[in-house]
Formats: sequence, structure tokens, C-alpha cells
Amino acid sequence: MLASVLREIEQSTDQHVRWIIGPEAGRFLHQLVLVFEPESILEIGTCTAYSALHMASALKKTGKGRVYSVESHKERFLEAKKNVKKACEADRIKLFLGHAPEIFESGEVFEQGMPQTFDFLFLDATKKEHENLFDALFPLLNRNGILVIDNVFSHRFGPLEDFIKSLYLHEELELTEIPVGEGFLIARKLET
Repeated sequence: MLASVLREIEQSTDQHVRWIIGPEAGRFLHQLVLVFEPESILEIGTCTAYSALHMASALKKTGKGRVYSVESHKERFLEAKKNVKKACEADRIKLFLGHAPEIFESGEVFEQGMPQTFDFLFLDATKKEHENLFDALFPLLNRNGILVIDNVFSHRFGPLEDFIKSLYLHEELELTEIPVGEGFLIARKLET
């Protein structure tokens, strides 16, 4: 069921303007979740739930964990909800409609069942907002937690340039970049 839903999303993306990480990056994200075995994953930028479904399929194999995904665009949120239901992953993916970081600052997501901290944070939202998102969400990432940012190659000399430079200067991060898809930056939050 999951594979057919992922294919449908890929085909729909070819016909409409949508932003998904693509099959290769999806498989890589799946592997990251298998390796790190997070119990709580926060994704900012659900779009059609393509990446959330990849991460949830890895959680199914580890036997633990849940993806909490935030989308600000109502139409994409409803499409994601439909895809999660079709893939029978509603028990592993909880979707939230709203704009981050405001919904975290207001506390409404915590009232709706989102945990207070996370083991894994995936940022794939509007690139110019990453710095504000990082400032608001980094305190919610557990020690030794993993931060993954998409599009670090495709958007490096644009909206992500200063943000990426700031991450390399951050004393609590150990990071690397991986040439998969549009480029992933993977960082671990250090024990201090």
C-alpha cells in the first residue's frame, strides 16, 4: 500500500507544481531513521506527506516512534492527510496545520498531543524561514538528536547561504553534508 501511494505522489508531482524530496532522497531519509532509531520525529514542511511516509515506514521497521509533521498551506495539508490515510500510516504520522514557529510559541501543538522534545528534526519548509525555525526548534531537539536539512546544495547560494554558515559556527553541532537529492545537511546536537 505504501509503495503505491508514494508512486502516486511522484506521478502527481510530475503533473503539478509540488515540492517533494524525490525517491533517492526519500530512501536515504528512510535509512537515516533506521540507523538513528528516533522515537519522536518533527518535520516542518509536510507538503504531500511524501517524506513523512518514508520516515514512518522506517519507524514501522524499528517498531517504535512517530512522525509529527507541520504544514502551513491548507490545500497541501489536506492532500497530505489523504495520502497518510491511503497509506494506512495514521498511527505513525500526526499532521498539524499551522505556521511554524508561531504554533510552537503559542503552545497549541503541544495541547494537540505533540511531544515537548524530539530525537530527529527534519526541516524542509520555506528556505528563508529556516533561521527562525532553527532558533525556535533547536531547544526542542534532544541531546544527541539529529537535525536534517534538505536543499543545502540547490539553495546554498541563495536563501540558505547565511543560515548554513551559521550552523558551521554553532558550538553544539557536529555536521556533514551529503550529495543526495538536492543535498542534505545532517547534524548531531552535541552533549554539552
